[in-house]
Amino acid sequence: MTIKKFFSLLSIIGLCFWLPACDDDDSSDNSNNNKEANFLHSVIIGENTYVTLFTDLEVGSTSNDNAYIHTDYGTLYPHNEDMYVSEIKLDKVYKYSKNFNVLESGGVLSFSANSAPNCVTILNDQKGYISLRGTGKVAVFNPTTMQIIKTIDLGSYAIGEGDTSPEPGSSIIRNDTLYVCLLQEIAPFFPNLGAYVALIDTKADTAIKMISDMRPTMAGAADASEDIILDEQGDLYIYCTGAY
Repeated sequence: MTIKKFFSLLSIIGLCFWLPACDDDDSSDNSNNNKEANFLHSVIIGENTYVTLFTDLEVGSTSNDNAYIHTDYGTLYPHNEDMYVSEIKLDKVYKYSKNFNVLESGGVLSFSANSAPNCVTILNDQKGYISLRGTGKVAVFNPTTMQIIKTIDLGSYAIGEGDTSPEPGSSIIRNDTLYVCLLQEIAPFFPNLGAYVALIDTKADTAIKMISDMRPTMAGAADASEDIILDEQGDLYIYCTGAY
C-alpha cells in the first residue's frame, strides 16, 4: 500500500497531553481521591516537564504541586493503562501504570550513553520497540517485564560516507510491519536530502528494506511522539520535519 507523505515544518512543541518521564516518587495524588483519574496532563516549563493526573474536565484547574518532574525531553507513549516514558537526555525508558488515581512505577530500561531512546511503539503485552536514535538501532523489549529481547541494527541504511547511524525515530506498526522513520542527519536538523523509512518484520524482528521519497526531507520529528498517522483506509501519513 502506498505511503503518503507531506511536508510539515515543525517549529515548536510547547504543551501536549502526553506523559514525559517521572521522578523518584512512585505515585501522584489526584485532587479528588474519591474519583478515578481519567486524564494525564503534561506541560513543559523551562528545562523540566511537569506531569499530573486529574479526574475529568469538570476540575476547572490543575496544579503542579504534586506533579512528576522530568527533563524537557521526556515523552509519553501509552498502551492500555500503562505509560512508557522515553528520556532522551538520560538514555532511559520508564514504565508507569495507572492505578485508579495514581501512577505506579513499573520498571526502567537503561541504555548506553548517547543511545537517545526517542520513540516507543507497543505491539502487544509481550513485545514492543524502542528507537535508539544515537546508535542507529531498534531495541525489541518485553513491555510487561521491561526486559530487552534483542536489538536490530539499522546501520546499513545510513547515508553518507562513514556514517553508521540513520538516526531512527518515530515508528508505527501496520499489519506485521514496523515502519521506522530515519532522520538521516549529517548534523542536528541538517539531514541528507530525501525522506527515508525502514521496514522491520515484527514476526522475525529483522530489517526488510528501506524505502525513500525525494520530494520531502527528514521523515519524522526528532523528539515528538505522534508524527505518523494511520487512517481508516490503512494509509500512512508521515510528517517530514524539514531542514535548515
